[in-house]
Amino acid sequence: MHGTKMAKRTATIIGVVMVALLIGLGVLWYRTSRPAPVLPQNADNKYEYMLQLISKGEKGRGYTAQEFQILKQYALYENNEVYRQLAIAGFFFVKDRSQKAEALQILHSITQNPGHILVLDAAIQAIGILGSRSDGERIARFLSHPDAEIRKITVRALAHIGDPAFRARLEPLAQSDPDEKVRAAVKEALRKWKPSQPQSGR
Repeated sequence: MHGTKMAKRTATIIGVVMVALLIGLGVLWYRTSRPAPVLPQNADNKYEYMLQLISKGEKGRGYTAQEFQILKQYALYENNEVYRQLAIAGFFFVKDRSQKAEALQILHSITQNPGHILVLDAAIQAIGILGSRSDGERIARFLSHPDAEIRKITVRALAHIGDPAFRARLEPLAQSDPDEKVRAAVKEALRKWKPSQPQSGR
């Protein structure tokens, strides 16, 4: 009987080890199978190239399919947080409707697992610029984030979307948020509030 118990215990331990091994292999596969960001052959410096893309976006010239693909790759897969932030900043200036929809999907996925607080900051800003009411509802949870800077950025993002429902949600924070800078951001947002555009009710 004692031998039977030992056999069962050994089998359980082996099972646990096998599960852990499979999980570890799965994580390793995911990390090694992610597409590495690839720049055009004529781009020698990726930092300069990303700045050039952003400058192009700022001028309202739009992104080619290849350029948008590079922004996506860097936003999702780059290990350096600075380049991820630059890629997300590039999303600020997306004009094409289909690119905008895809950018918003990527941005929401980033907010689920940003990996760095500054990446989350940039993603929330971009959602505020590109998003509609439904996007605002998905980031409103960050109004209670433990980091005051994230709460402040969320306030500004919701104010930029401009839906009346968000104004009602922000008003109490002008008095109740524990951080003075967040309270000030709320008051400023309420003073400068711009009514939402028709598409923000989607």
